Amino acid sequence: MSDDNRAEDTPTHSFGSSVPASQKVALSESPAATRTASPPGTPIVAVSGVDYTLDVAGRPLHILRNVALEVQPAEVVAIVGPSGSGKTSLLMLLAGLERATSGRVLVDGQDLTALSDDELTLFRRHTLGIVFQSFHLIPSLTALDNVGLALEIARPDLTLAQTRAAASEALAAVGLADRVHHRPAALSGASSSASASPAP
Repeated sequence: MSDDNRAEDTPTHSFGSSVPASQKVALSESPAATRTASPPGTPIVAVSGVDYTLDVAGRPLHILRNVALEVQPAEVVAIVGPSGSGKTSLLMLLAGLERATSGRVLVDGQDLTALSDDELTLFRRHTLGIVFQSFHLIPSLTALDNVGLALEIARPDLTLAQTRAAASEALAAVGLADRVHHRPAALSGASSSASASPAP
């Protein structure tokens, strides 16, 4: 069967190296992790009474104490402060990558403190995107393939043709229509950041 025929008939698994079906772990779509529209006027982020404490050599290290924060939809917010003040830790809590010791963290109406690990994974997959300082693009893949690989993970139901089309549209939306076939080494820092950020 040709690649074109396969693209129309089967879900895509062409970007990067495929994982054998026997090694894949399926995450069921839990109702608690399914995205639902928040009522108008609801903050997109609502943090209240959050403490974050780590155990270091048997002693508590208090990273965050009684943090409160609200961010409205379309509002742009910068978290600033000196090194070690807990900026990254707060972002980790907002992304569901770490759990608050106490308090509540609501993002898009979801109470992250009440979700299981699998539900947090689904929440991150469907609700938010994370762009790291080092971008984490795969050097051997083009910009199109890097975006397509992320999309394949998020939307395994799409065909190869649909995945390529969506990846192309996402790159065009961030001004990289003429860079789709460039590998990370040929992209500027700004272009690499844009390649890491599309969310079709």
